[in-house]
Amino acid sequence: MLSGASKVQRQNRRRALAMAGVAGVVIVAMSGYLYLKQRTGTRAELQMTFRRDIDTDVQASYRALLSLVRDFGEPSAEAFGGAVQEYAASLFAEGPLATDTTEAITAIEELRVIETVYPAFMANREAFGAIAYRLESIGARNDDLRARAHRVAAEVRQRFIETSELADLKAQDDPLNKGIWIKPGSFRMGGERQTRLSAGFYIQEHEVTNEEYRRFDSTHRFREGMERHPVGNATWYEAMAYAAWLGGSLPTEAQWELAARGTGGRTYPWDSDEAPTCEHAQYGGCPGGGTVEVMSAARGATPEGVYDLAGNVWEWVSDWEAEAYEAADSVDPRGTETGAYRVLRGGSFDYDVSYLRASFRAGSFPEFTIGSSGFRVVWQLAAGKD
Repeated sequence: MLSGASKVQRQNRRRALAMAGVAGVVIVAMSGYLYLKQRTGTRAELQMTFRRDIDTDVQASYRALLSLVRDFGEPSAEAFGGAVQEYAASLFAEGPLATDTTEAITAIEELRVIETVYPAFMANREAFGAIAYRLESIGARNDDLRARAHRVAAEVRQRFIETSELADLKAQDDPLNKGIWIKPGSFRMGGERQTRLSAGFYIQEHEVTNEEYRRFDSTHRFREGMERHPVGNATWYEAMAYAAWLGGSLPTEAQWELAARGTGGRTYPWDSDEAPTCEHAQYGGCPGGGTVEVMSAARGATPEGVYDLAGNVWEWVSDWEAEAYEAADSVDPRGTETGAYRVLRGGSFDYDVSYLRASFRAGSFPEFTIGSSGFRVVWQLAAGKD
């Protein structure tokens, strides 16, 4: 569901999620609960651990622990919070627990809690994706915590790889999807806001395909002959987890748009004024009525050589969707800290030609797939372009 849905539809969908599910997330929550209990054993040990690792009171610790999964959305945070509160109440009986889960916490509190509890979540791909994003966000928004957040992110990635028995593959070494260098520059984001990206980055040549994704999730199924079709049923968390497994990330909305529009502000990714055709992109009304192999629409490539930024499947980016861009000029924007929807870009096979404009933005609940939601990975190298 894209963010154009009515308020009633959004409410109904949230109710359905709250009633149906979160079963998987409740398991994750209970895993965290059991891990804490097994790790510390006694009330005194738990108190000492929290006091030492968090260096603050119980209320702040509880808020920080809830924040670890806030990106899962309201129902999931609620389920997780119930398990934690029940356990914490039995161990911290002498002090009141914070019940206002919206109360802000500091980045250092959140980072300390993640360092303490992340091993409990490593058996769950989507939880790994949420944790990877929080660490990325902490590092990007807090200069004094950047090195520490990067160190913890590397530890989390390695633990996830070991727990999931995955290959230790980096995006820059991926033989199935090479990186295309996008140099830093300024452009008018959405035609509205002057934006500058101060560092260049690599973006995958095409959308992540079924055969690529199956290396990450062995249960991923697709029809024979669709190995080179893009993944089209990924949640935002799954996409973020895949990117973090490769040592990269989802592009920020600004990175995606710079790759698609360039500093000249192209209307479409290709370097011409040609109106879209099915030779440029796979969109509603094109032959087949579904996805096509990546790089099939050769005329739709950017001048740098990035394919499928228009059509085939929508692409998740890292940002939360905001009502509008900030009015002020911006350098390396990351969007708001929270929201209801994650941003989707690029249009897809089941939406008409009007959605192919490189400045068009849509959004959907991060825990859902709209049936045509895919992604690609970006990364930067410490020394810049190699």
